[in-house]
Amino acid sequence: MPIAQIKYKGFDVLVVWKEYGSKFVCIEPWLNLPDTVNNVNDKIEAKFGFIEVRPRKSRKVKQSVKYL
Repeated sequence: MPIAQIKYKGFDVLVVWKEYGSKFVCIEPWLNLPDTVNNVNDKIEAKFGFIEVRPRKSRKVKQSVKYL
């Protein structure tokens, strides 16, 4: 039986990660991914998942966590 229900809308990436030695796993919806050690983009528009929001425009995203 799950202990939490995670819902997300408008995010392009779901990241699941764990810090070395930790008992916990992190589940995070993200809009893009950070650079990796082997792939560093200096130009923000070249980054994976780059999202441009024009002036006077918006983008809505939603996240909820329900603990059971």
